[in-house]
Amino acid sequence: MRKTYWAIIFILVGIFLLLSNYNFIAFNFSRDWPLILIAIGIAEIIDIISRRTRKVKTSKPSVKRILDDLEKGNINIDEAEEKLKE
Repeated sequence: MRKTYWAIIFILVGIFLLLSNYNFIAFNFSRDWPLILIAIGIAEIIDIISRRTRKVKTSKPSVKRILDDLEKGNINIDEAEEKLKE
């Protein structure tokens, strides 16, 4: 995933600079290069936040696992109900 992410970033930056060289967009690299760093930083922050939310979602016990524990007698009905409410 990380390699794909960086490949897309480099492709977009390359297209952006190419369009600037052909004067399709007004971008002066020597003046506007900090914008690229800001965009990469924002993309990294979004990536970090999205990974945290994925970890939180996956850390909850699955319904299947709770039902399996209930069938095996590892937990009682009240414990299963509490885990499902989490």
